[in-house]
Amino acid sequence: CIRDRPIGGGGQGTGGPTEAVYWARERVWRALQALGGIGAPGASICWDVLGMGLSIKEHSERTIFGSRSLDPRTATGILVGAAHTLSVHYGF
Repeated sequence: CIRDRPIGGGGQGTGGPTEAVYWARERVWRALQALGGIGAPGASICWDVLGMGLSIKEHSERTIFGSRSLDPRTATGILVGAAHTLSVHYGF
């Protein structure tokens, strides 16, 4: 759980994160878990595309399976599936 991980910065002069920062991190952690964990394809593409602002093509080029990069059409399908999983996770 993210609560067990050290967290730094983010506080207002207190040296630690605010409660809002803590809960935001917890919500992100739970969403990543719903997508299969940090190393799962759905979590990876959501982190890169939705979180870091990479394009699907950029994500595809840096995601290697064997000796080949991920096909952008396949990445698009993974992102659509992950978006559905997140909609269920958040109750939509």
